[in-house]
Amino acid sequence: MKAFKNLSFVIGFSFIALILGGSLVYGWVCGDAIPVVPLKFGEEGAIKPPYGPMDHLPFGTNALGQSMFLVMVVGAKFTLGIAFLVAFLRFVLSAFIGTVMTLYVPKFTAWIRPFLQTFYYYPITLLAFMMLYWVLFEDGLVGGEFSYSFSARVLIELAVLTLAAFPISTLIVSNEVKDIMKQEFMESVQVLGGNRRHILRKHLLPFLKPRFVILFLREAIQVLILLSHLGILGIFFGGGALMEDLFGNSAMASLSNEWSGLIGRDFKYLFTTYTWIPFMPILFLTLSIIALKLMVEGYQEAYGGVGEKRKDVPVAEDTRLNGKGDFERIDRKIG
Repeated sequence: MKAFKNLSFVIGFSFIALILGGSLVYGWVCGDAIPVVPLKFGEEGAIKPPYGPMDHLPFGTNALGQSMFLVMVVGAKFTLGIAFLVAFLRFVLSAFIGTVMTLYVPKFTAWIRPFLQTFYYYPITLLAFMMLYWVLFEDGLVGGEFSYSFSARVLIELAVLTLAAFPISTLIVSNEVKDIMKQEFMESVQVLGGNRRHILRKHLLPFLKPRFVILFLREAIQVLILLSHLGILGIFFGGGALMEDLFGNSAMASLSNEWSGLIGRDFKYLFTTYTWIPFMPILFLTLSIIALKLMVEGYQEAYGGVGEKRKDVPVAEDTRLNGKGDFERIDRKIG
């Protein structure tokens, strides 16, 4: 695969594979157990958690005395798994519908395009928040328990996260297909009698496959950003449970140690002396987004898309200077 010859793609892919693989292996070997760090004793007696990064390497502990490193490891597979699953669902739906609409019903697509373009200016976070607020937050506070089971809440959230960006993703695919259909060779194919099925299999898909990979990676980035926004607004994946925080106040907490839920739960500590507790999930989420962005850039460079480096463009050889015979010695007397 050409993308693995690109340094940016390899760095991004290695980070995602390392952290996701490590999380899966830890869950398989240790069952996602997060041991509590025992009490520590200093000159003034016992020291209560949370412990700072200097007191407990490498990232300190949270208010429950759990290692932040293991919390991050356990939450990685849920965070990245949700991002890739929602991105895949968006990709499949938008790729199929966007391609079929543009190829088979171009007049209807042209008619509906202005409606789809309005979603560029609509805040997806607000739309998702309004659709999930009752199911994942308010419902759990009113009666102490959610009306829907955990599986039902997960399915509802997957559907909302997928459909919230579906119009924009479909429009992007439709625009890609429309651009390809404008190419000169497409007119020749149609003049020679190529039907839509032939055009789709032999001429559209080879062009669309690299762009679909980029679309999938960009959707994964968008899902991570959307999850972080929802986490700060108190919407955790699959809902949460009421727990006491560091100061003894009841607050909704994430059930899966998923990073966006940790950010939402611990964001209030960001401007206290316990900065490292919310900073760690923010750091890992940011690094994951950067890694996916590196994969997008690397893939585009490898396949000649936007961002192609000038040094990668092959330079035509000057065949006039291939050997000694191409040079003529000039003896000139100076003076």
